[in-house]
Amino acid sequence: MNQIQVVSSIASKTGITLYLVSGGVLNLPNDTHKTKEIMDLVVGGLSRGEQIVTIDLALYMSEKKIEDKTGGVIRFIKQTMGQLQVMLDDLEKGIEPTIPENSLDDGSKGELAVVVTDTAGKKAIVQGVEKIRNHIEHAAKTGNVKGLQAFMERVSKVKTGHTVQELMNFMERGDLPIADDGSIVAYKVLRSTDGSSTKLPEGIFIDCHSKKVHQKLGSRVSMDAKLVDPSRRAECSSGLHIARRAYLGSFSGDIITIVKVNPEDVVAVPNGEPNKMRAAAYHIVGVLPANVHSKLRSNQAMTDDPIASKMLADVIAGNHIGIVEEVVISADGAAKITRQTTAEAAKPAPEPFKNGKAKAVEQHQEAKIDPITPKQIREQVKAAKAQADPRIPDETKAQRDARKKREKRAAQSAEKAIADQQAASAKAVKARTDIKAAPADEARFHAFGNGKVAEKILDKPADRFIGSVAENKAARDARVKREKRAKEKALAAEAAEIAALKASEKVKTVKSDVRKPALKATKLAVPAPAETKAQRDARKKREKRAAAKG
Repeated sequence: MNQIQVVSSIASKTGITLYLVSGGVLNLPNDTHKTKEIMDLVVGGLSRGEQIVTIDLALYMSEKKIEDKTGGVIRFIKQTMGQLQVMLDDLEKGIEPTIPENSLDDGSKGELAVVVTDTAGKKAIVQGVEKIRNHIEHAAKTGNVKGLQAFMERVSKVKTGHTVQELMNFMERGDLPIADDGSIVAYKVLRSTDGSSTKLPEGIFIDCHSKKVHQKLGSRVSMDAKLVDPSRRAECSSGLHIARRAYLGSFSGDIITIVKVNPEDVVAVPNGEPNKMRAAAYHIVGVLPANVHSKLRSNQAMTDDPIASKMLADVIAGNHIGIVEEVVISADGAAKITRQTTAEAAKPAPEPFKNGKAKAVEQHQEAKIDPITPKQIREQVKAAKAQADPRIPDETKAQRDARKKREKRAAQSAEKAIADQQAASAKAVKARTDIKAAPADEARFHAFGNGKVAEKILDKPADRFIGSVAENKAARDARVKREKRAKEKALAAEAAEIAALKASEKVKTVKSDVRKPALKATKLAVPAPAETKAQRDARKKREKRAAAKG
């Protein structure tokens, strides 16, 4: 369900909160264009008097766009660590976990994760997805979700949980998009000389550390994963080092290549240095032109260069050289090179630059805007209301103040009339209750003369005749007082009901006055221009006739 129904919203210094018909909330950052677009719809609709504003999140949320594009193969959820652990435990036991619906829509708090469903319907959960927010935004902006989907499918099968989290740390600030086959695209710095200023054969490079491992475009360099140090605490240790852009300035090599790394081959990302990682293998798929080296070493995007941009687009699409040789590094650091003789390796290099241009991931990140403030929301509400009611013309400050005073007085009158009505109604109810609760002895029959004439008080039943009784003065005075009190209570009840009816009519009148067009109130605030005596007399006659009609 991509649609949400909003009934109200609150803007604060820290973000925007939307309150939903479902009873949930949706929290949004207050400094993005997406939030501004959503708030324009919400504020406009609610200000025009709409009770509910429906928003299609698929139009604004990158996660929703990706879910639709993948046909539900990957789904984003937001859950607490405890809730995710329960799901992971269920998967470990072979139990189908309960996947929450619309946890992104209902304001759920917690960690962003991905549920991956394979072709057999089996589910897996990938945690730490919030760290690759830049890649999510990139995929949604470009509309190409192949790489992200394939990456999630491959990562979900990696058994070592801490390796996945470390990989997310590496990719958090990575500038190169994920390849369509789910591979990680990164940089590898090499040398074209052996350190003694001896030039190597054209197209042959060596590593910067041992200066022993010869490789070239199309080489797949690898080592046994057991030889790679898995410790996250060790920054420099055994393994094949791969870098993201921010680390390139630390290498002195004169060759910068683009490599593809399988997620399954990542072993460790140092805690204190996530700009590099140690892997068991990489495949060299491109050699970057020298003119972009200075930009990269300054931690700037290379994709402003047309050649580098087209080369990256080819790498992402898989339009690059295949594996032409295997370079396997042994425990003693020696490298054994095995030429590939497969049909795939025998294929000529593909025609370059067939996939347009690619941009660095950060170039597709949503630009930040100045935070949306409560004051801006109030002004937006005011503008939307004025637009919804064109009868209110532009006002001067004095006119606006006068109109607001009149509206305030009208509202106060309405509130007082309602209070009067409620008080009158309560008084009437109390009076009727008092009469019903009158003592039974006030309803007795009094006999006079020969005992055959009876007087009934308050319509009480005649079967309570007490017989002929001669009253003394004290008894008669007490009876008269009781009758007087009963009559007064009856009159008070009747008066209270009349007052309640009048108050009700007054409320209707006041509400009618409040609903009258604001234009009339505004016009009354406009000072009359200088008039001749004849104009003034004519205006007064018109006003008198209008008052008579009203």
